[in-house]
Amino acid sequence: MAPQLLANVQSFIENYPQLVQQRQTLTLQQLLAEVNPLNLLAERVANARIDLAAYANPSILTEAQCLPQLVTTLRTAEKRVLTLPIQVLVTDQRLTAYQQSPWCQLGHLVHAPGQHYLHWTNENFVRQQLLIALSQS
Repeated sequence: MAPQLLANVQSFIENYPQLVQQRQTLTLQQLLAEVNPLNLLAERVANARIDLAAYANPSILTEAQCLPQLVTTLRTAEKRVLTLPIQVLVTDQRLTAYQQSPWCQLGHLVHAPGQHYLHWTNENFVRQQLLIALSQS
């Protein structure tokens, strides 16, 4: 996914001077035609104003220029995460799905009865696992 994102960002950076020129003649009415027609007029006008303010905004260019370094940093972080001893708490019902997913690479899967949001439906188990992990660190 990163190569496609970086290619899109590079294209944006290269086309930024043309966007700045377009922004000089862009009107609120033009953008009003582009926003969700199902919204009320006041909402559409507010959205069009936001789009107009964002169009060729220098801060967006700055973010785009920083993205390659951010992707590099995230790749490094992702590699480091896989070296940490991580316990993934899952419900009994979802254990098989987690065993067949990338989450199993993170470490030990610990399962218990509960619903999808285990920390709400089996709070004592989650608290116990957290206390065990903290005592071992």
